[in-house]
Amino acid sequence: MATPSDREPSSGPDQEAMGRMGEGYFILGMAVQVGLVGLVGLALVGVQGLGFISLGTAVALAGLAIGVLAVGTILTLASLRHTLNVLYDHDDRIDRVAERVGRLAQEVRGDEAVGWKGEEMDLTAHRPHERAPPSDPQERRPEPGPGSPPDPLQHEPVHPIVDVPGIDGDQAERLADLEVEDTDQLRARDTMYLAGQLQEQPGTVRRWQATADMMTVEGVGGEQALMMAEAGLGSVDELAHESPERLMARVEEADVGESAPPVGPQQADRWIQAARRRQTSTEEREA
Repeated sequence: MATPSDREPSSGPDQEAMGRMGEGYFILGMAVQVGLVGLVGLALVGVQGLGFISLGTAVALAGLAIGVLAVGTILTLASLRHTLNVLYDHDDRIDRVAERVGRLAQEVRGDEAVGWKGEEMDLTAHRPHERAPPSDPQERRPEPGPGSPPDPLQHEPVHPIVDVPGIDGDQAERLADLEVEDTDQLRARDTMYLAGQLQEQPGTVRRWQATADMMTVEGVGGEQALMMAEAGLGSVDELAHESPERLMARVEEADVGESAPPVGPQQADRWIQAARRRQTSTEEREA
């Protein structure tokens, strides 16, 4: 962005030089006039008969004094006029610079307003669906009124954040500081925003969110949800598109450890069918 110095060359040194020149002319004119007054005085004294100079010399000195006085007066007036012109020009420059500074200030305020708005929009983009935590998870969704269709996800399980496997006490406290206190809020938050605020790896946060999402499936507990998240399933929708054989193979290939409960074909099929029912209910509600 241009600045006043970019648009208007600096004239400070020229103005100072012209000011000193005007002061010099004025002092010179005053000195000449004082000297001439002295010469006229000497001429008058000589005329009065002190005997220092003759009458002709006195008249000549008086004429010379008058001539030099006239020249000094002209020089003084010229210097004053020059000084006044410099002052007028300086005032005009100040007015122009002040006007340009005012325009620049308005442009800067406009740029700052756009920047602040952009930062606010960027921050909002990292916090979609942010909501204040209700005091009771059961109050999260209102009861349907008379004549309204039932909400198929009204009884979707919501768990405290401390119940999510893989989240320790310190991480749960830091999540609570970000108003993430249950699985519903964890699923709704932006992954990169949480990772940046918590200084955690995005993959870790994605695993938490996948676990929280799996915990909403009927019949899936916390450890089982974590097992499927570690097997690479990122959401209930992905689980709904699996087959029992592929799900069992993914869990086996992930090698999630001895603490994970074994998965049989019937159990895998129950989880997949429950995920499909939930997916269908979600699509019907959104339609």
